[in-house]
Amino acid sequence: MALPSSPLSPREKDSEVRKSLALYVSETAPSPPERKTILRWFLLALVALALHGLALYLSPQWMKPAPPAPIEVTQVDPAKLAAMKNKWKERGFLVAKDPNKPKTNQPEPKNARYESDRNQSVEKEMRGKNSDVVPNTSGSPEAKAEKERVKKQEAARVKKIPLSALSNFQGLPVPTAGKEAQAEPELKRGRAGPTVDQNLNEPNLPEGAEAMLNTVESVYYTFYSRIYEQIGPLWQSLVRDVISRKKFPPGSYLTQVDVVFDSEGNYQEARILNSSGIPEFDHAVVAAWTKIPRFPNPPRSLIQPDGRIHMGWSFNVMLGEGMQWQYQPPERQY
Repeated sequence: MALPSSPLSPREKDSEVRKSLALYVSETAPSPPERKTILRWFLLALVALALHGLALYLSPQWMKPAPPAPIEVTQVDPAKLAAMKNKWKERGFLVAKDPNKPKTNQPEPKNARYESDRNQSVEKEMRGKNSDVVPNTSGSPEAKAEKERVKKQEAARVKKIPLSALSNFQGLPVPTAGKEAQAEPELKRGRAGPTVDQNLNEPNLPEGAEAMLNTVESVYYTFYSRIYEQIGPLWQSLVRDVISRKKFPPGSYLTQVDVVFDSEGNYQEARILNSSGIPEFDHAVVAAWTKIPRFPNPPRSLIQPDGRIHMGWSFNVMLGEGMQWQYQPPERQY
């Protein structure tokens, strides 16, 4: 029978605990090779952290877009520029909101300040409450009625395949192809959305439900309206992209250009006559013209003695506080 062990004194208990802890540490402590591996990974982590910090510090410089090339402002002979301006009446240009509307035999109003597709006299001039760089009629009742009319006309052209052709599918409707399909009437011009009028730089005019202005019929309306309807929205999109990427001081920024075409309407160059002071806005104007390489069938009377067509245009962007901005539609100066 084993004799019971005598109880340990407090000092002996403390000594046993220390021995146990020393044994546990010696068993769990990493070996020298393991220490080297841990140190190596620790140093690699420090290096990676330092590189990430450096990349974070330098990344804005890498992501920053390259500054636009300097804009060269062309000095046109003042006498030549004055001669071109004097050739045209000092009138603005109004894109017809409803070009399919029948014209009336109205005389040319003497006090008209705008050229358009027809002569029009109104008792009181006013600007439209809703406006954009070009007018839009897609939301008007007339435009909706036109779309319904086209749908019905398209449905009327559907024919049935003869029984002798497909006896298993008697009465199958198919759309007519060929010339009849090509003869489909076009919908009225307009983007999706509410009806809007052309934006006018006429702060003194009263505001109404729609624009009502005195206009005279322009013999060049078809040519100029094509330019307005294409260059306006394209320039607007480019400016919107510039403003979304960079903040500019509030103010009015006007870019004036001399746009040159050959006698066939092929774009040749856009020369900056007056810079807005913001290279990005000036570049947006030039880029808009370069994206539309040709305006075919220009009026022959627009050709200058040098065999080319010169047109002066101005583009104005007005910036307010914060993210507020407004586009003025392009204006033809000569």
